Amino acid sequence: MLTFAAISIARPGKRSVTPVYGRAAAAWLVDQSMYPNLEGEMNYLPAFVILAWPLLLVPQGIGEALWQIAQTSIFVWALWRLGRLHMPRDRNLILTITLLSLWIAFGSIKNGQTNLLMSAAMVHATVCYIEGKRNSVALWLGVALLAKPLAIVMWMLLIATDRKMVVPLVAILLMVLALPFLMASPALAAQQYVDMWHQVVQLAPSQEHRFGDINALLRTLGLGIPLKAQIILALVCAVGCLWFWAGSKTRLKEPYRG
Repeated sequence: MLTFAAISIARPGKRSVTPVYGRAAAAWLVDQSMYPNLEGEMNYLPAFVILAWPLLLVPQGIGEALWQIAQTSIFVWALWRLGRLHMPRDRNLILTITLLSLWIAFGSIKNGQTNLLMSAAMVHATVCYIEGKRNSVALWLGVALLAKPLAIVMWMLLIATDRKMVVPLVAILLMVLALPFLMASPALAAQQYVDMWHQVVQLAPSQEHRFGDINALLRTLGLGIPLKAQIILALVCAVGCLWFWAGSKTRLKEPYRG
């Protein structure tokens, strides 16, 4: 981690996505749109500016280094909490799992991608759920949603399978959505949501070979499918995921159920 931080300071912007975050925050501060409708640019909720604006307070290289250190620290903390919960006496096994997880997260650590923060927040939420701390679950999932909208999947699964989570999750969701209105004029905040929607619609049919898109994986193998078939496949996968999630909650006991 310190090696990456040193590289960021020495060569700011080299293979890093943090300049994207900085540009979005800078646009917000001068009452402009955070969403340039460009591939690979701002694909986050307007409230993401809360995480991004501190990057503007320090030189770019230092900001990137601090961003990497902060994300990695939260991720390691999440793994430590999960390990202590499952294997409180086996420190060697906890260390092994941490090192393997960090190896998998290598790309996100190096590039400063918020996948790392989202994953860390979701692990923290999982630990809190096992411990029965529902309000803490909602808070950590709020952080995950700020980091990346993909976290909404875990939100929807919890809401669908645990009625006690509905109120805290809905409350945090409303807070996250309202944050931009507390930081700028209502007109600017509302326009950010409109621009975000246009960005999503424009980039949804992307032909990039993204690892998180099953059709992109198929396209890489020359097996791409039409848009309607993609939607059907996504719905089938969503139902299958919900079925697996609900089934696991029924069959397993804590801590494995969590």
